[in-house]
Amino acid sequence: MVVAASPLALVGALASAQDTAPQSPSPARAASAPAAATQTIEVTATRETGTEQRRQATASKIVIGREELDRFGDSTLGEVLKRLPGVTTAGPPGRGGGPRMRGLGAGYTQILIDGQRVPPGFSLDSLTPEQVERIEILRAPTAETGARAIGGSNNIITREGFKRRIHALRIGLGSESGQTTPGLFWTRNDSVGDLIYTLSASALRNRRATQDSTHSSETVVDSGVLQRAQLETSRGLDTRLGVNLTSRLQWRLGETDTLVLMPVYFRSQVDTQRHYRLTQTVPPPPARALYDSADSTGDNRFSVARLNLQWRSTLGDGLRLELNGGASAARGHSRSERQEFDDAPTPLRRVTDTGVTRDRTTTLNGKLSKLLDGDHSLVTGAE
Repeated sequence: MVVAASPLALVGALASAQDTAPQSPSPARAASAPAAATQTIEVTATRETGTEQRRQATASKIVIGREELDRFGDSTLGEVLKRLPGVTTAGPPGRGGGPRMRGLGAGYTQILIDGQRVPPGFSLDSLTPEQVERIEILRAPTAETGARAIGGSNNIITREGFKRRIHALRIGLGSESGQTTPGLFWTRNDSVGDLIYTLSASALRNRRATQDSTHSSETVVDSGVLQRAQLETSRGLDTRLGVNLTSRLQWRLGETDTLVLMPVYFRSQVDTQRHYRLTQTVPPPPARALYDSADSTGDNRFSVARLNLQWRSTLGDGLRLELNGGASAARGHSRSERQEFDDAPTPLRRVTDTGVTRDRTTTLNGKLSKLLDGDHSLVTGAE
């Protein structure tokens, strides 16, 4: 049953309710009454997504965040880059390699780690996705990346510290063409007083079997006569060992200053073995080919240690000062040997190639920014 009431009746009921409401308690009774229950207010903040970071950026760039990095379970950073828009990688299909942008060679694409250029000889396959917070892809040179990035820049930001506690240990195991790829990954995020720290370490062994074939021919341009045609097939095994240590220590110095210390260490070792067979069809036997079979071995070792220091200060009135300093040292050694044979057990020829890389870098730069009306800002700096 539904009962309808007129507005006047409702007003009368409210008035009578106010007349019959109990009076306020006396001071004595109020003092003896229990205190009101306390209320708990919980504030939850979320990290900016890649879309929000790209919208607020002053340059055209693509931001690949943690969700995208964890989606496919890649074991190396080179496997992540081959899927990024506008980035191509050299080497066999499905394998990582040096990134290229805008159809230009690898020398026109700049690789940065935490805004610093990587030393010569550094391979992105030495990094694991667990140690990366996000990847920023810039398609054009900017004032911060410099004019070396004609094709574009890939800025790899390592894991950042935050107060959400994480202590994770992951063991990975993959298989490709009968070769296993084990890996061990550890991450620790925590805070102690005004210190927020992030520690990350990984160790992996990557084994890949390769099989290639190359057909080559030599033709006289004037007559069009085919002088030589041959097919070279190869089988090989690549073994990569890598150990990576990254950390970020962040101190809150008062309400306006922040100090960040970022020591990192990368080390990798790559061993390669190849066996070649050469079959010559033109000219036919008994004409001799350049060789019948060949064996090659390679040994490549690389290590880099880097220490970055960053100080940020808010000066008030929209002014912000940022100072960055860093020092890095890299060392690499490579050696390859190839031996070619015919029917005899002694090699026809032997080719040995040895290379040594030494790189020491010290950087110091500062930036002063002024927040203007709206979303604009004025930035000046020196490096």
